[in-house]
This record gives sequence, structure tokens and C-alpha cells, in this order.
Amino acid sequence: GHSLLAMRLISLVRQRLNVELELAALFANPQLEALACVVAQAQNNTLPQIVPASRGAQLPLSFAQQRLWFLS
Repeated sequence: GHSLLAMRLISLVRQRLNVELELAALFANPQLEALACVVAQAQNNTLPQIVPASRGAQLPLSFAQQRLWFLS
């Protein structure tokens, strides 16, 4: 139960603050003030935004997909 709630919180922090927070850091700092300090320190290491790739051309098949295509 608590692990799932913790992962939801980590996901929300990542989405809203663009900060990668570790699960161990969350459990090590259960008080809000301590967790806020960890998040503030982590903001110096912000994550780059994920940019969607363009889908202009067909993507190459993986090796597993090639084997399935060859067998069919």
C-alpha cells in the first residue's frame, strides 16, 4: 500500500516539478519539511523534457519482430 502511494507521489513530483526523486529518499524523509529540502536539492539536477519523436517514416523492426515476420 505505502509503496504504491509513494510511487504516485514520486510521479507527481516528476510531472509538476521536473525533479527525479528516489523512493529511498522519500521513505528516509517522511516529514514534509525534510522532504521539501530533498526536493529543493534535487531541483539543481532537473531532468530534460521528453520530446516526442516524429513519425514520418516507418520504424525498423526489432530482431524479435523480424523473426516473427519471417516465420509468418
